[in-house]
Amino acid sequence: MTVFVMKLQHKFKNIESMLSRSVWSFKKPIMNHYQCAHDQWLHKLGDILLQYGIEYDTGLLPHEWEYQISKQGKISIIQKHVNQPMIHVNLSYSFPYIACVVDSQPVGIDIERISSKLDWKILVTCLSDNEAEIIHSNQDFYNIWTMKESLNKLFGKAKMYSLDEHDVTKQCYYRKQEVAFQHFIINDFIIQIAFINKNTFNLKSVSTFDLLSL
Repeated sequence: MTVFVMKLQHKFKNIESMLSRSVWSFKKPIMNHYQCAHDQWLHKLGDILLQYGIEYDTGLLPHEWEYQISKQGKISIIQKHVNQPMIHVNLSYSFPYIACVVDSQPVGIDIERISSKLDWKILVTCLSDNEAEIIHSNQDFYNIWTMKESLNKLFGKAKMYSLDEHDVTKQCYYRKQEVAFQHFIINDFIIQIAFINKNTFNLKSVSTFDLLSL
């Protein structure tokens, strides 16, 4: 299956103009409140990127499925055809990137900027001893951090309440199945996937212009 990543390379006014001419329609329910003005556009573009990803990986067109959103905010895709399997998806945002993943099994994804200003030596004290022992740089810290975040999203939780909630150096399980991790580095960003499928993921970069020009 595939991880799709899109970097916003246009001003939001230009994106709004491209969206108004695009063939894509929004399917995901709009949130009532956004922390920043650009969050709403990230949300809308994430919806379109997800529709594209589902069509790319499964061949399903947007009118052939519906969102199912749990009370915790976890998204699944329900096919309108009777007795068809659920499609599992997940989204993550870290401006200017949007990342989404499509899989046949439950999956979680997280994207974070690897900040050189982060004082990881202080933050490791909040982690398990096992995790702290293998962290020697900012990138090491973000690798552990995103493993925890993506695992939390695999579990369907809206947020992580404690850094020591899961020790990701030990084998983790979801519904009695072993969880695996895979990550990609793009510039100074890390994308982490937590999954139970046996297959690894391919990374596909998607241009904002090309996507909205379809």
